[in-house]
Amino acid sequence: MANINEMFAGKYLGAVDIDEDMDVTIIGESEVEVTNEGRKEMKFCLHFKELDKPMILNKTNAKAIAQVLGSANTEDWVGQRVTLYVATVDSFGKQVEAVRVKLRAPKAAAAMKDLTRRANVNTQNDESDIPF
Repeated sequence: MANINEMFAGKYLGAVDIDEDMDVTIIGESEVEVTNEGRKEMKFCLHFKELDKPMILNKTNAKAIAQVLGSANTEDWVGQRVTLYVATVDSFGKQVEAVRVKLRAPKAAAAMKDLTRRANVNTQNDESDIPF
């Protein structure tokens, strides 16, 4: 028997596409026309190196990415990594699963940032501190 999520796979990233927390690299954005409850509207999408489907960028995820990456300019997001996860949210009076962005940098990116910070501190030490 087929899985209905596979039979009716969406064009855009959804909760059914993510099994567990996923670190992804932003490679670009696009603007697409989508039909929502019979009306056409333009939406921004983010594209990721690790995924085939783009994610429609909603306000919640846009603010989370801006907070994690320290910039509200989407051009600054390219090449940066974020962590996607699935959360249960209220949507029009129903509980549904949705893709969300963690409010912290992925572990590898955070570790690299910490190493860089430590390296900068170590190179700023005065040579007179060296005990020989």
